[in-house]
Amino acid sequence: MSDTHIGEIGFLHYPRIWSQTERAKFTDAHPVWALRGAADEIDAWAPDAVVVKGDLSHRDAAAEFKLAVEILQTIRAPLIAEQGNHDGG
Repeated sequence: MSDTHIGEIGFLHYPRIWSQTERAKFTDAHPVWALRGAADEIDAWAPDAVVVKGDLSHRDAAAEFKLAVEILQTIRAPLIAEQGNHDGG
């Protein structure tokens, strides 16, 4: 998987659509919903490993990484993660 962008609250450009009106409420926005769904499906598949190819966070913030890791740890397979440009890289 890649580009989970936990911390983002809007998508598209014109018109911009918001799943949350306040950045502080990023924990209940579309990237979180999508990652939870993906984690559930991936765990059900029982893969040998999961590779996360960067951009776990959107603003390189500790709270974003913390939430992403909490969700990813629900997958009972080894996780391999790479840093993306939104992850301070």
